[in-house]
Amino acid sequence: MMYYTLKYYVGNIPFGATEQQMMDFFNEQMTVTGLKQTEGNAIIAVQINLDKNFAFLEIGRASCRERV
Repeated sequence: MMYYTLKYYVGNIPFGATEQQMMDFFNEQMTVTGLKQTEGNAIIAVQINLDKNFAFLEIGRASCRERV
């Protein structure tokens, strides 16, 4: 079985934001908006570039709807 992920760019993140804070926030938002389809966390990884103030969110493809 293959496992696919989607990566999304998020710009202008708050100064001092941590990877865990970003993961918690976006997982909560995906639940609230109904974009998450499976149990567990949709966001599986976050990479933050604090120097340039952006992040990449990695989303497990099976855990989100196509409209994301």
